[in-house]
Amino acid sequence: MWQIKEINHKALTDFIRTTGFSEPLARLLYLRNIKTLKAAQRFLNPKLSDLYSPFDLPDIQPAIERIVSAIKNKEPILIWGHEDLDGITSVVILYETLRDLQADVHYYIPAKHTEKYGLNSTKVKALPNPIKLVITVDCGITNFSEVEDLTQSGIDTIILEHHEVLDRLPKAIANVDPKRPDSKYPFPFLAAVGVVLKVTMALLERFLNIKLEEFFSIKPDFLSLAALGTIADRVPLQDENRILIKYGLQELKNAKRSVLQALLAEEQINPVDLTVEKFISVLLPLFASANGQDACHFFLSQDYEKIKQWLKNLADQRDVWREETRQALNIAKNVLDFSGELVIVKSDKLPLRTMGHCASKLREQYQVPAIVIGKGKENWIGECRGVDQVNLIDLLKANSHYFIDFGGHKKACGFSIPEVNLEAFINAAKDYAHNNFKDKIQPETILIDAILPLPELTEEFAQLGPFGEGNPAPLLIAPKTHIKLSTFGELIALENPKLRLFNNSEQIKLSDGIFDLLYTFDENLNVYIKQAVIQ
Repeated sequence: MWQIKEINHKALTDFIRTTGFSEPLARLLYLRNIKTLKAAQRFLNPKLSDLYSPFDLPDIQPAIERIVSAIKNKEPILIWGHEDLDGITSVVILYETLRDLQADVHYYIPAKHTEKYGLNSTKVKALPNPIKLVITVDCGITNFSEVEDLTQSGIDTIILEHHEVLDRLPKAIANVDPKRPDSKYPFPFLAAVGVVLKVTMALLERFLNIKLEEFFSIKPDFLSLAALGTIADRVPLQDENRILIKYGLQELKNAKRSVLQALLAEEQINPVDLTVEKFISVLLPLFASANGQDACHFFLSQDYEKIKQWLKNLADQRDVWREETRQALNIAKNVLDFSGELVIVKSDKLPLRTMGHCASKLREQYQVPAIVIGKGKENWIGECRGVDQVNLIDLLKANSHYFIDFGGHKKACGFSIPEVNLEAFINAAKDYAHNNFKDKIQPETILIDAILPLPELTEEFAQLGPFGEGNPAPLLIAPKTHIKLSTFGELIALENPKLRLFNNSEQIKLSDGIFDLLYTFDENLNVYIKQAVIQ
C-alpha cells in the first residue's frame, strides 16, 4: 500500500520562502526534520569543522591523562578489540597513533566463534609480556568482573565504547561512551571507530598540541577508516556519522594506505562510484570471514602483494560464505517459530557466523524482530535483529537472569545462554514480545516522500546523500514515465535519458511503455525502480 507522507504545508511554504530551495528539495529536507536554513546548510554542505569537540565525551580527561602517562613511562599497553570491521578499524587507528607516539603498544582481537565476545582478563594476564594498561575498543562496557579482576592484578583499564550501558559502569579508569546516561556529548550514536577517532584527536592535541582543525591534514586516511567502520556497524547515518562517511568516501579517491588501494583494485571499484549501499553489498561481505588479528596486520601493512593475496583468499571465502548463508537461511525457515510479534529460530545445525545474516533476512521478510539461536562450543549463542518500533535490548534486560552475558543496540544485539535455560528463555521472550510488541508493530505501509518526475531529478538532490541507515534514500513517484529498452538492453527514461536506470521491481518486467514508477536514487543519481505500474 502506497501513501504520500503527510506534511504541514504552511510550515513547508515558510521554509521554502526562508531558504529559497525548490519545493521538492525543501520537502525532502523538512521530512528529515531539517526545518531551518542553518540546519539545511549544515546538512547539505557538512564540514569537518562541524564535528563536536572530543573533550565533551564522558571520562575523556582521565582517559587521556592515563594514556599519556603510560606513553611517557613506557608502560606496556594492550588494545583489546572486537572482530568486526568497526572493531578492526578502531584498533588500527588507535594502535597506529600510539605507535607513532613511541608507546609500547600491542593489540589483540579474540578469534570469532572460538573465543568469547568482550574482554578476557585471564587471557590478558597470561600474555608473555606483562601489561600495565588495557584499552578496550568496541567492547568492555558490560565486562564488570573482568575489569575488577585486572584492577586487582595491578592492570588499569580504559574502555572506549559505543554500546548500550546497563545499570552500572565497570570500575575502570575511564568509561568513554557517548551512550552513558550522564553523557553531555551532543551525538550519542557514534560507532566505536568514531569514539576512537575522537579520543585520538584529543590525545594528539594534548600530547603534541595538534589542533583539531589540523588533525585530518596530518591523518587524512583515518577518515576512510572511520567511514568503513561506521558504515559496517550500521549506526544512524546522521550528524557526525554522516560527516565522517561523506569525507571518508571522498578520501578513498586518494587512498594512500595499501590495503585500501588493493581493496578497490581487487574488487574493481572506482572510488568515485563507491556508495554506502555498494560498500554494504560488495565490500562488507568480504570481511565477514576475516580473522580480526590478521585483518589488523594487513590494515597496518605496506606489503601490497601479500595484501592482495589476503584479499583474494577473503574473496574465495566470501563465495563459500554466500552459499553457506543460503543453506543456513533454508534451515532457519524450516524450523522457525513465528508468534506474530517475534520470529525465533533454534538450531544446532546453523553455522554461528551465518546467524546475524539469517536474523536480518527473517526480520526483513516478517517485518518483526528476529532471534536466531545456534550451538556454540560450550553454550548457545543468540543473534537478535529488531525493527524501529521496539527495543530488543529491553527484551534482553527483562530476561538477563537466563544469560551468561548479553549486549548490543536497540536493533542489533546478542547473548550467550546455557542450554538448561534455553527453553525457558524462548517462552519468556515470546511472552514479552506478545505483551510489549503487539500494539507497536503494524503492517508496513510504503510511505512516499514526494512526487518527483525524472526530469526534475537534478544534481541538487545528490547533496541529500550519502544514504544509509538513519538517512535513507528518498522514496519517490515519477508518474507517466516513458521507458524505452535500448538495443543494449538498458532502460532509458525518455524524459531524462542521461539517468542510469536499474530495475529492482519484481512486480513487472519493464520494457517499452509508460509507467508510474516508484523509485529511489543513490548519491551518484543512479535510479533504482522499486515498483512500476503500467499506464
